[in-house]
Amino acid sequence: MSGKTLASRLRVPARAGSMVAAAALLLGPAVAPATAAVAAPGEPHLFVDSVTGAVDPTGMTVGPGGTVWFVSESSQSIVRVGANGLMKAFTSKGICDPTAITEGPDKALWFANGCAPGSVGRITTNGKVTDYANRAFDDLTAITAGPDGALWLTNGAPSEIVRMTTAGKVTNVYTGTGIVAPTAITAGPDGALWFVNGAGKTPGIGRISTAGTVTDYTKGIGIPSDITAGPDGALWFTDSTDNSIGRITVTGKVTNTYTGTGIVAPESITTGPGGALWFTDNSYTAGVYRIGRITTAGAVTTYTSPQVIRPLRIISLPHGPLWFLNGGEAVRSFGSSVGRITTAGRSPSSPGWTIRAR
Repeated sequence: MSGKTLASRLRVPARAGSMVAAAALLLGPAVAPATAAVAAPGEPHLFVDSVTGAVDPTGMTVGPGGTVWFVSESSQSIVRVGANGLMKAFTSKGICDPTAITEGPDKALWFANGCAPGSVGRITTNGKVTDYANRAFDDLTAITAGPDGALWLTNGAPSEIVRMTTAGKVTNVYTGTGIVAPTAITAGPDGALWFVNGAGKTPGIGRISTAGTVTDYTKGIGIPSDITAGPDGALWFTDSTDNSIGRITVTGKVTNTYTGTGIVAPESITTGPGGALWFTDNSYTAGVYRIGRITTAGAVTTYTSPQVIRPLRIISLPHGPLWFLNGGEAVRSFGSSVGRITTAGRSPSSPGWTIRAR
């Protein structure tokens, strides 16, 4: 079932040339007026008031107090962006090729390290890092806080799901039928964890209870990329191979698969403002690099901008703006970045601000 496609073009200001450095990668706001997108009647306008220079960002999450945190693999750092626009990078021996990050049940940030041997790190909001190494951490691809007060992780190549307490203890490693090279995981509305199997002979979507019972669903699903809990009590997922966005109920039924000109190669997806889903759309072949919005009824709006180069991840603050990151090999000649968008009224900071890394 295809949703309607409404296109609008996002216009953003040029990056400001000034920069104030307080420490390595600690940056202050520079003036750049916020500009609204032109949207169809009834559709939200978008205001972009920050595009921050970053070094190869790969994972991103919402943190305590309206902060945003992302991992920078190339600079071996964890970066915090405050609600005031200040960006600070933390480095430590316990940060090594970080790939994914989430806010934990203990209000600290937890991240996956990609160095061998694998490990999981914990960083407090003031930058204190603790590293937990374990042979169970092999090819970590995603991490999320579970409904049981623990951390849940996916191991891609070994096809495993790992449960870890906030004390750093690995309590369970789940393998077997239904877990095939998992690449993303999220807490579902039913008190279970939902994940995507992104490779192998049986790609699809899996559900694992906090007791470790696994159910896999493959009907009507291609090779999913990301999954999130929707505002309607269902799970929503992206499928870049089928160029679609899907909706699956907590009983495992795929009720809708949305395709069309507004969905080319969707990658990351999140629940955002206005009770809608927001996603990133990337296709080098088609030359499509944009951010999209899909309502729970399937109506699609897309937004483009010269500053949206290759948006890999998108997240939303509970009562605030959307954040996205540009990253990957395709954008290194242009410069990786992190951007902030708000969707209604005026920009959250007026005038807007733009910050860059050195």
